[in-house]
Amino acid sequence: MRVFRRPVTCIIALAAASTLLGGLVATVPQAWADPNLRDQITAAEQQLDDLNQRVDVAVERYDEAQAATAAAEVEAAAALTRATAAEEQLAGVQHQLGVIMATAYRNGGSGEIAPLMLADNVTDYLARASYVDQLARGRAEALAAVTVARHRLVDERAAADAAVNRQRTVTADLARARDAIEADLGRQHGMLADLQTKQAEVERVALARAAAARRAADDAAAARADAQARVAATSRQATADRAGRMTGGQQAPAGTAPAVGASGGAGGAVATAYAELGKPYAYGAGGPGAFDCSGLTSFAWRAGGVGLSHFTGAQWGQGAHVARGAEQPGDLVFFGRDLHHVGIYIGGGQMIHAPHSGDVVRIAPAFTGDYVGAVRPG
Repeated sequence: MRVFRRPVTCIIALAAASTLLGGLVATVPQAWADPNLRDQITAAEQQLDDLNQRVDVAVERYDEAQAATAAAEVEAAAALTRATAAEEQLAGVQHQLGVIMATAYRNGGSGEIAPLMLADNVTDYLARASYVDQLARGRAEALAAVTVARHRLVDERAAADAAVNRQRTVTADLARARDAIEADLGRQHGMLADLQTKQAEVERVALARAAAARRAADDAAAARADAQARVAATSRQATADRAGRMTGGQQAPAGTAPAVGASGGAGGAVATAYAELGKPYAYGAGGPGAFDCSGLTSFAWRAGGVGLSHFTGAQWGQGAHVARGAEQPGDLVFFGRDLHHVGIYIGGGQMIHAPHSGDVVRIAPAFTGDYVGAVRPG
């Protein structure tokens, strides 16, 4: 019996070591989840999401301000044209009045023309020179009307110029606000990348330790199996020896052990959106090399034969609103009560959109928690 005692003891010891190592391997992965790092990464990701939403809003407001500035500049140009025309009309009437006065002078009205020579301006002359009033009543009235129009249009032009300047100031302020959020976004990206690098290092070290523990456990299991095999062999040999003694040295005979799919304009818009997958997000960009969210949808629907404004607030009103559940490929899908984001629906609960700075045009779920509705351009 002494023959079997040491192998059995070895087996028990190896089993205990294997159990210990197995427990170590089971607990090592828990070290990967550094609670402090994970909490920091979760907070950084949340801040990144918040910043992405804020920059979406800022970009759309900037796009809207740019459109308003362009409209104000067009109105200012029109006011300048009207004021210039009034100036030219006034000059023509003044010229005609000069011809009348010259004719009166040549016809001997020198005594009566004297009030003109003494007058400080045309209005004073018209009040004092009765014969001109009789000859050119219609022209004098026209002159007065044109003069009034001229002053009104000059005032109008000044107001239009002031509106342009105010709108340019607003646009510049919005651009600065957008740039500030973009800078915060860049810093947040860097912070998140640092945290992820640290987490990756923690996981690398934990994986290395786990691999070492697994190798030790495997070695222990192999040693245990070897010991068990040696014990079994010893036991079989002892049994064979006993059987041989009982049968006059004959061995037991060998082998006695038991055996062990969109069409039309919408189709063109969806096809174009697919073609832009992978292109980078850039605020204010409308293609073809980069896009923001409303820039992508306006670019895609231009291929579908429909012109859309390059900001979400306007696109919300540029088509028929679609009931929830009735969305079709090509529909515009909007997000946030302030309409800060838009994508193009492609069916199957998916959309193509330009998400935010640092990302690319990609496919994503269309009906997230802040989904507010769809519009069908046409």
